[in-house]
Amino acid sequence: MPNEELIHYKTCIFHDIKEHTPDIQLNLPDYYPDVCRILTCQANAYIENCKNEGDRITIEGIIVYRLLYCSDSKTVHLYEAEQRFTKTFECSGLPTDAIIDCRLKNVNVNFRAIGPRRVDVKSTVSVTAEVFELKKIPTVGEFSEGVECLQREYELFDVRACYSGSFTVDEIFTVQDERIADCRLLFESSKINITEIKTVKDKILIKGVAELNCTFLHTKDFTLIKYSENVPFTQIVDLYGITESDRCHIVADPQRLTLTVKDTGECSMQLCVRITICAGAPKTITVVSDLFAPGFSFETRQFDGRMQQGIKNISDTFQCSAKSEGGDFSEAKIQSVQAIDLSYNAKLAQGLIKIDGQVTLGILLQADDELQFCTRYLPFEYSREIGDAAGGDFICTVNCQNPTCSNTAQGLILKAEIELYGFCVTEEAVAFAENCILGERCSAEKEFETITMYFAHHGENIWDIAKKNNVPVQLLKTANEVAADVIESDCVLILIGAEG
Repeated sequence: MPNEELIHYKTCIFHDIKEHTPDIQLNLPDYYPDVCRILTCQANAYIENCKNEGDRITIEGIIVYRLLYCSDSKTVHLYEAEQRFTKTFECSGLPTDAIIDCRLKNVNVNFRAIGPRRVDVKSTVSVTAEVFELKKIPTVGEFSEGVECLQREYELFDVRACYSGSFTVDEIFTVQDERIADCRLLFESSKINITEIKTVKDKILIKGVAELNCTFLHTKDFTLIKYSENVPFTQIVDLYGITESDRCHIVADPQRLTLTVKDTGECSMQLCVRITICAGAPKTITVVSDLFAPGFSFETRQFDGRMQQGIKNISDTFQCSAKSEGGDFSEAKIQSVQAIDLSYNAKLAQGLIKIDGQVTLGILLQADDELQFCTRYLPFEYSREIGDAAGGDFICTVNCQNPTCSNTAQGLILKAEIELYGFCVTEEAVAFAENCILGERCSAEKEFETITMYFAHHGENIWDIAKKNNVPVQLLKTANEVAADVIESDCVLILIGAEG
């Protein structure tokens, strides 16, 4: 009898995307000066909590608005406001132990001053909700001696435990610049680098570095101060069901950053990091691929485990540029260029990688004694032949480096470097035999010497023909170069070693 073993896998049981379009008016408090010119208004959305309520998913989030403007006295002021929101996804019959993965993406932000103390802001946030369920199925590992069947080996990631949650990184550091007390935060970006992952019984030790990059604007002389800080952190996550021999795949995304700067230059940072963990062990299993025999029931399953095929790693850097017309910037001096947002789509088809996207650049200009902030888009395209051997999905990370901008009489000339890193994977459907009852055995040493001609008709099943003539299915397919399981048109088949 065959030996059975349990294989764990993660399957997606719900996926939906909704848009949240808040409309808010920022009313300045009495102790803030009037708005003379808006430099920029940013709206950043973050997830605070995800709830599984059985028949619905509730996502609680917060949008932080940051208004940077000039007053009549030509000084820069920063005003922040928050707006909480809730988004509900209806989905019945969710398991209580389902894994919820949620993502937010800022689509656009539009703002205009409707008075000296009021600013109207409209934004769009894309909310994505996915639900995964961890399942177990039995699969055949070995068959009794003498049974002829086609077996294949698969290298799968046997998922045993999953986790989705968040933690905070707290740090106090000092900026060695005396002007920092008179600065306002103009841009900020965070990046999480995982340096060490260690699994112990029911726990995961994660070590990493939070890379913080800030650009401050001096409120009096309008100069820019760029500052970077690498903050190490250690986090322990409880994840029941894993052992020291298991491996982990971790995705860490920085969320809300709170940065407070004192007059002494001391900065207090709190960074929220959202992580998703899949823990388990790579495992080679033998499964029945094409087994048609009495007593066997089978069905096709889609594994979350993936096999790398063809090219393992792909990395490249390419240049992109564009001319942005509109606006009289010929006399303006460019103070700063920052990459605010980056979006892209990546596809792999017939051995060809295609990537297209755009980088949103924020440009701070100064003309005479006035500051002006504008947003421009830099589109890019990329394609690369990697061979037919690499099929399935292409998973990649795209970053923008060294954005530059120059002004001409025709408009702004935008340039940047795009850094690409990715790898190819395939998700392959595997046929499993469940509850196997061995009906009969075939001699492993049987010799096939006779050759018989068989006139096959359209619609006949290959297994029926092989069984009726006592010929192995795979031998019948190989000898006649047939791939399908059903005869597509009338033909003559060669039966090697047919009996009866």
